[in-house]
Amino acid sequence: MATTDRKSAAIEVHVAVCEGCALAEEPVPMVTVSGRPILADRLRAGLSLSRAHGYLPAPVHVATVACLRACQSGPAVALWADGMPAFLFGPIRQAADIDAVVAFVQRYSMDPNGEIETGLWRPVLRPKHMPHLARLLAGAAVDAQDDVV
Repeated sequence: MATTDRKSAAIEVHVAVCEGCALAEEPVPMVTVSGRPILADRLRAGLSLSRAHGYLPAPVHVATVACLRACQSGPAVALWADGMPAFLFGPIRQAADIDAVVAFVQRYSMDPNGEIETGLWRPVLRPKHMPHLARLLAGAAVDAQDDVV
C-alpha cells in the first residue's frame, strides 16, 4: 500500500475573502459595477496567472465569505490548507497588498509545512498579519461557494 509523502504531494490551498466590511475603519469599494467583489476577482486573476506560469503546483480554491471576523482590519483574506497553519491578513486594499498575498500563497503552497519565515514575506504584508484571528479560523469550515484557480 502506497503512502502519500507530504513533500511530494500537491498542496491544495484555500483562500477566503471578505465580501464586505461594514465596520472597517476606512470604507473601501468592495464590488465592481457587475456586483462581484473586487478583491476576490483581483486575487483570482493574480493566482490564475501564477498557476499558468507554473508558480502554483496545485489549484487554489478562492471563496468569498460574508465575514472573517476581522472587521476593524477589513477587508481581510484568510488562507489555509489541510494540516497546515492558517493565516489571516488585513486590511488588503492596494494592488501591492494583493500582489503580496499572491506571492505568499505561492510560497505557502510549495512549503510542506506551510511555515514561511516572516523575513520571506513581502514587507507590505508583515504588519497586516493577524495571528490571533488566524488561530480562530484554523480548522473552521468556510461556508461558501469557491472558484478553483
